[in-house]
Amino acid sequence: MTTILDLAVIQISASPWNHRKKFTGLDELAASIKEKGLIAPITVRECAGATDYELVVGERRWRASKLAGLPTIPAIVRKLSDKEVLEIQLIENVQRVDVHPLEEADGYQELIDKHGYDVDAVAAKTGKSKAYVYARLKLCDLAPVPRKAFLADELNPSVALLIARIPDPKLQAQATNEVLGRAGYREYRESGIPEDRELRFLNDEGKQEQERLPLSVREAQLHVQARYMLRLANAPFDTADATLVAKAGACATCPKRTGNQRELFSDVRSADVCTDPTCFDGKKKADWDRKSAAAARSGLRVLNDKEKKNVFDQYGDGTRINHTSAYVDPNDKLPYDLDPSQKKTWKSALGTATSAKAIALDGQGAARELLDRKSAIAVLEKAGKLKEIKREGKAKQAPNQYNEQRKKQEVESKRRHKVARLAFAELAEKGKDAAGVAFWQWLAGAVLRMVDVEDCRNLCKRREIETKLGNGQAEKALAKIVKETKTVDELLALIVEFAAAFRAVGGVWAGCNFGENFTGACEVLRVDLDKLKKQVLAAEKEKAGATSPPKAAAKSKGKAK
Repeated sequence: MTTILDLAVIQISASPWNHRKKFTGLDELAASIKEKGLIAPITVRECAGATDYELVVGERRWRASKLAGLPTIPAIVRKLSDKEVLEIQLIENVQRVDVHPLEEADGYQELIDKHGYDVDAVAAKTGKSKAYVYARLKLCDLAPVPRKAFLADELNPSVALLIARIPDPKLQAQATNEVLGRAGYREYRESGIPEDRELRFLNDEGKQEQERLPLSVREAQLHVQARYMLRLANAPFDTADATLVAKAGACATCPKRTGNQRELFSDVRSADVCTDPTCFDGKKKADWDRKSAAAARSGLRVLNDKEKKNVFDQYGDGTRINHTSAYVDPNDKLPYDLDPSQKKTWKSALGTATSAKAIALDGQGAARELLDRKSAIAVLEKAGKLKEIKREGKAKQAPNQYNEQRKKQEVESKRRHKVARLAFAELAEKGKDAAGVAFWQWLAGAVLRMVDVEDCRNLCKRREIETKLGNGQAEKALAKIVKETKTVDELLALIVEFAAAFRAVGGVWAGCNFGENFTGACEVLRVDLDKLKKQVLAAEKEKAGATSPPKAAAKSKGKAK
């Protein structure tokens, strides 16, 4: 039998075990309690601290009761151990929709750290799936910067989990700024995220401001995978080598490999992906240190940073050899002047012959063995192989692929022109009888697509249409009007408006003349531009007179006297 006692509010203290720290809607709940009283009692246990009782369940109701000024509160008193208190609070909290995922995660972690639970036991106790529990526990790995953003509701749970899976705290902070839209365009370029993510708006003073938009969940997922995950298949080092970095071990068994934590990385298709860029870079450096030291011992020249800049093309990913470099990749094809057939590589041409070698670190962190170009050519000439290769190359010269491709394109282009001529003839014939809303909608849309971006914005302003100022937004707004217009008369009016808008007013460098399309429309439809100009001038004079300075008025009075 459960006994409910009325306990003094001041006899009760908050539980140190409860991980819930955010309590929303206390004022509304306090007002309700003040009017109707507390319906559901709280649960407490006796304690030997500064107060007689410690809260177990119902802290939000207890806090609201204090705000409402209640002297006592109904409570159920139970004998419970610390472990039982934590279990009850955790199970009670996860049933609530307003509990923060971080508070829930901290509760799961404490069950595991202090009370001997494992993931299976937590899942069974809370009624959640193992994947759900794993995902919540991973949130405990959030560094201070993303944790603060998450608690402030700047990150949703899905994006917070993406960041929590990054092992390095500094990289987590960097990724947080990027997904919140606080990075530069270069950070977004490699993940294919649109660079012009500004939301432009008017502030309270009417001045235009801009704010970078945060990434959506899908965009954040693509961005984090592109920037903070690395395919192990492309690693320049031996992923099976467990000695490259102390305590890191081999990549195949590393817990930061996606295939070893499928519950956390179910959104990543490949199982062979590294999620720790810092460790990955450390292994690349260790691999280079080993290989360059071994190369130096064997007599190979190790190129320094300045020398390798002249070897690898600075554009692209930094792995391509510059055609003007003094070094060549053994697996690259001989240049056209040495082998017209483009069949032979430096390695195959040299065969068993040897030439001077070097080693350099390419743009992807791989140790590349190179050949000295002059030395390799000298060896080939001395062996008489170069003349032989040139002779065979001319005999087996492959057709010029560029010319072949161009010929195919010319044939295809002529074919398209023939089709277009036939189509235009048919369109011209059918156009004589064209009628109906669909035709005029097409024509209005076709004319609109020829209107300049700035002219589209001006048309929107004239129509008092609120649009974002990004590229294409004004045209989209006008295209929507075309789609929604259902009468031929209104569509004809739109066509005239769009056609006349072509460079309607010249820019600063084009003088003050109107565009030909605009003046032509005015002439055909008998719009008197001179008359309109006089109206504008009259309005300007009237406005100037209304705002004339007081001194001018005083002078005029003096003259009248």
